[in-house]
Amino acid sequence: MYERTVDELIHLIDSSKKYSCDIPRGYECAKLLLTTIEEGGHITLDMDSDVDGLFSTLIVRDTLDFLGYKNYTIVRLHEKRHGIDGNTVDTVLSNNSKLLVITDSSSDKIGYINELCNTKKDLRIMLIDHHVPNKVERHPNILEINSHTTKTGYKDMSCGLLTYLVLKPLIEKLSMRLSKELESLAYATVISDSVNVNSDELVSFLSVAKYKNRGDIHPLLTTMMSDAQVSGLSRENI
Repeated sequence: MYERTVDELIHLIDSSKKYSCDIPRGYECAKLLLTTIEEGGHITLDMDSDVDGLFSTLIVRDTLDFLGYKNYTIVRLHEKRHGIDGNTVDTVLSNNSKLLVITDSSSDKIGYINELCNTKKDLRIMLIDHHVPNKVERHPNILEINSHTTKTGYKDMSCGLLTYLVLKPLIEKLSMRLSKELESLAYATVISDSVNVNSDELVSFLSVAKYKNRGDIHPLLTTMMSDAQVSGLSRENI
């Protein structure tokens, strides 16, 4: 979790609205997603078990839903964890997935992901993360977008914001209304990675945001407080 003051958070949200979407290899993510859909391949979605990871997956899931594509499975989280595990592998293999989308985790588990790619040779991996990546060589089937390896200004992003910016060109072509809804989730993750959800810090942030007449911040916090409780969103709610 990043340590930021309320003013720093508001500044980050404001400045992030100006970020361009020309993230290196970002366009490849949308292309890979659309190609998998066109071919009718099964997609597995996996994530970190915190608000950032869950909302990042919601952004991907809602994009798939808007496209009318239902051939996907969200990995069920039975406990808090960071990084894919045996449950992920079982979900991929049992569904004969062609694409595994991982958000907000596993940049430090590339060796494990490489083994999965070697086991299932027709599997592609889309890994979107903001944690510091390890230096293990990547399997050719891994398409990785990491805020620490993009251009200056991205390394402090939440994964939710990074995921939204990666898919934003596609999302905006689909629906501006959808884009605005998912943008709210993205900005909520900026807050959740800086403020302890379900604590006095969040209440304090809400109070300051109201004091500063920031009406755009309030719905973000309302989203977090209603959908992201102590254990995060349950798989049933997703």
